[in-house]
Amino acid sequence: MKKILSIAVALAFVLGVTVVMAATAPKTVTLKANPKKVVEFPHKIHSDKFKCETCHHKWDKKGEPRACLTCHKKKAGDAPRFFKAFHDRKSDRSCLGCHKKMAKEGKKSGPTKCAQCHVKK
Repeated sequence: MKKILSIAVALAFVLGVTVVMAATAPKTVTLKANPKKVVEFPHKIHSDKFKCETCHHKWDKKGEPRACLTCHKKKAGDAPRFFKAFHDRKSDRSCLGCHKKMAKEGKKSGPTKCAQCHVKK
């Protein structure tokens, strides 16, 4: 009985943390990797549907997840450059790759064309 209670408490904690993180997620995030091609990313829509770790794949679940551009920089480093991180068609961690995969599976997906994210003002 104690084992079941311990599992239930642990599960409630994990679900509670997930709900709190989703509730505090920003509505939008402005991605400024390229000043000429700023993207308004609808963060809340994504955080309501997916686990934070889907995109914040290096997050240790302590504190706030770091912004994409913290690791994915303009120049090559330990992580793929920001362009590839957002546009890699073969990776479902990439915006474009995830959207293409969902569209191929017949699911409602996000934008897959350049001008849909990179809106001219």
